[in-house]
Amino acid sequence: KEEQPDGHDAAGNKRDSDGFLAQLTYKFGDLKVGASYGENKLDFASDADRAANPNLLDKSRAYVFGLYYNLTENLTLVGEYIDQKRTAHNGNVNEGNTFALGAIIFF
Repeated sequence: KEEQPDGHDAAGNKRDSDGFLAQLTYKFGDLKVGASYGENKLDFASDADRAANPNLLDKSRAYVFGLYYNLTENLTLVGEYIDQKRTAHNGNVNEGNTFALGAIIFF
């Protein structure tokens, strides 16, 4: 099992985490349309962790909207828009919007 960054404090106490992911897709012939939303919330591992690291990640969320077109049986073209927001326990916020284009080759 791979440990996540900042998943525990200096004493080895783990940070509790709760989250979810919801996804919906629908296919119209060769075109599939999809949307997903995910959110994750992390607690401090201890009171000492809270005092020493007030800027640790508190909440992360992302929306993804995608179009997937089957150009051939073995090639799917992909276009996605990703909107993400990460908030630290001290209130600092990091937001980003990304467009992704690509292809999936099946063999």
